[in-house]
Amino acid sequence: MNVFTTDIDLFWNAWESTRDLPQSAQAEAFEDNYRGRGSRGLRDFWLSQIESGSQLASTISAHPRYYESLRPLTQSFRAQVTLILDQAARLKALLPTVRLPDTYLLVGRMNSGGTVTDAGQLIGTEMFGLSAVTPMDELGDWHRAVLRPPDALPAIVLHETVHSNQRTLNPSSLLGKSIVEGAADFVVTLLVGKHTSPHHVFGRAHEAALWERFRSEMHTEDFSGWMFEGEQARDRPADLGYYVGHQICASYFARQTSPAVALQDILTVQDFGSFLVESQYDGSGPDPDEFSFAVCGS
Repeated sequence: MNVFTTDIDLFWNAWESTRDLPQSAQAEAFEDNYRGRGSRGLRDFWLSQIESGSQLASTISAHPRYYESLRPLTQSFRAQVTLILDQAARLKALLPTVRLPDTYLLVGRMNSGGTVTDAGQLIGTEMFGLSAVTPMDELGDWHRAVLRPPDALPAIVLHETVHSNQRTLNPSSLLGKSIVEGAADFVVTLLVGKHTSPHHVFGRAHEAALWERFRSEMHTEDFSGWMFEGEQARDRPADLGYYVGHQICASYFARQTSPAVALQDILTVQDFGSFLVESQYDGSGPDPDEFSFAVCGS
């Protein structure tokens, strides 16, 4: 795995040169001096997540002190590279056939912590700017809930590495989507430990009730209330389908004798209904603390 951080420097150079100029000039500078000089990963991320210099400049204009607070964290982002490479090596040791794609750390417009394209894994570091001095007053409820500190970067890179290695059909059902996302979360559990994200904390406290509702909806194509809600979530954390999928994968893994074979099965599941049956998940999955992380080199 190669981890590239040069796009972060390009962003700050463009930002510094135009911070006192009109928004239209900022947009042009981001197009020319950030996207135009950026890596292959940034170009892909630009198309799918940033979209235009105007949209990036508009986001920064709406959160100026938040972006300002990111600048001192640049070295913190770079410091995570060693941990990212360490976790990649541990995953490779457990599953030698795993591919470790190139990873690009860059700065986006606060709408994606990570995605995967043909270029590799593209990580929006601005979603990892939470610190003791973060100016929260500029942020809405969703950003307040999903922002993470810089030391959470390795976990999201590992999550995206799993997606890069999954060989599953593109599921249309809630069950399938939840297992696909839950599998990535589960590998993070194996290599890093218990999740502290809001949907995992809430899920552990309400697992049985969540399962009752989930199993009545899991064969539908309606993801509302479970997946990809973003700031539309109300009354409970977004993306609780990730947690249910995680627990299904955890239950399957706990019933296998070979960690490597179990993980390969999780990454290549095709029949999600049969996988659920084989997992024997019933609304009470294993606690992450019960796993032996020693099997993964901890």
